[in-house]
Amino acid sequence: MAKTGAHRQFFFRSETTLLLCLLFLFFTIKVLFLLYVNPLPDEAYYWVWSKRVALSYFDHPPLTTWIQSLLSYLSNNKYLLIRALPLFCLIVVLSILIFWQSYIIKNLNHLDRLRSVILFLAFPIHAIFFSISFPDYLLITLLFSSGFCLFLYFKKNSDGGNGIVLWYISVILFSLAVLTKYNAVLFGLGILLYLLFYKDKIRGPKYGHLIASTGIFLLIQWPVLWWNINNDFASFAFHLGERLDKEKDFLVISQNISVFLIGVILAFSPVFIFNLWRNFFFDNYRNELKIFITMSKFTLLLCIVFCLLLSTFTNVLYYWFVP
Repeated sequence: MAKTGAHRQFFFRSETTLLLCLLFLFFTIKVLFLLYVNPLPDEAYYWVWSKRVALSYFDHPPLTTWIQSLLSYLSNNKYLLIRALPLFCLIVVLSILIFWQSYIIKNLNHLDRLRSVILFLAFPIHAIFFSISFPDYLLITLLFSSGFCLFLYFKKNSDGGNGIVLWYISVILFSLAVLTKYNAVLFGLGILLYLLFYKDKIRGPKYGHLIASTGIFLLIQWPVLWWNINNDFASFAFHLGERLDKEKDFLVISQNISVFLIGVILAFSPVFIFNLWRNFFFDNYRNELKIFITMSKFTLLLCIVFCLLLSTFTNVLYYWFVP
């Protein structure tokens, strides 16, 4: 028995050492990338936007550009401005991940946290978007934060408290995500539809709070709405009209769907995709976890159905599936 315990201790120490080495290697690559890799064309494109601040822009909402513009008052180093934000957001997301786990799993040890951090970093889509300064790093950070607050809201309610403040924080973070990229709206739409179907059963927010939340959302979106009103709805027309293919050719549709699905599998990692089924059925989760996981599955299915339907009209990019 003692020998078995010694073997287990040796294994845990070896695994911890390996994971720490992987973590060190990952962040070393990040720092070297930050310091030595020249900006990609799209990164330079967004940086130019930050020098011409506007209420919104043709193909993206403005939040990422606004933040980059504000940081230019702190530093003149354009490479730092372009590349530092994704790294900072990654640290924020990993911190939330660690806190979130402590609410889900009791007596969580450091090795479990380290495993989860490494698994999160191993997602190709995270490796991509937390390295380059596309709006997606901020989109992921805001939606992840919004999801965490939403989870805390249901946990507070399940414990007999009132978590409505957490609900509104989640709404604000989600609204800011939509102010970053339009596809973030799928996250909120999935949650809203789920709440409308199961509101009483899961003790969701009352209709008055849902109406107030819609008002907050529209208020935060007013720069984009006002910009479009004053520019002949150019951004909305581009996304909802110009980039859609009116000719529904079967081969083109099949190609769009195939490319999208392959892109999702590769970007979100085959390990994650093919293990999703293991999380679709559960027996021993606490009530707030069952609510949240069911809501997450509902949102995931909404995203995949929407993207597949959209594939009949245009080439859907794999990262539109991020929500």
